[in-house]
Amino acid sequence: MYDGSDFDEHMMREKIRQLRHDLEHAERERAHAIKNEIKEAAHARKELLKQAMKNAPFPMEGMGAASSCGDFARSSPRSVDGILGEIDSYISYLEDLPKEKVAPFEEKLDRTGDHVRRLKDSLKK
Repeated sequence: MYDGSDFDEHMMREKIRQLRHDLEHAERERAHAIKNEIKEAAHARKELLKQAMKNAPFPMEGMGAASSCGDFARSSPRSVDGILGEIDSYISYLEDLPKEKVAPFEEKLDRTGDHVRRLKDSLKK
């Protein structure tokens, strides 16, 4: 009498094969989705950097995507003359900008001017 065990074993092997296939398919889909997420994040980062460089209140040429505060600190002027030269350069840049771009920062300009005047006055004492 046939007990059907060969059939059950065949069905079980077929089910395992199908589960492996489904798992491999799901893994490929997830890997593809992760790859797309990484591409989208990189694209969004590039777009944000472009926008930041376009709308920055100061020139950002030379500040690529790899720049960080540490890079900036190493390239900052180390002498009073260098610092004053950089401040002068930024002021010249601000003077060249359209007034509507600078106008929202009028209070900051006043505070900065006050700081410079106090520093200058302290040298006279």
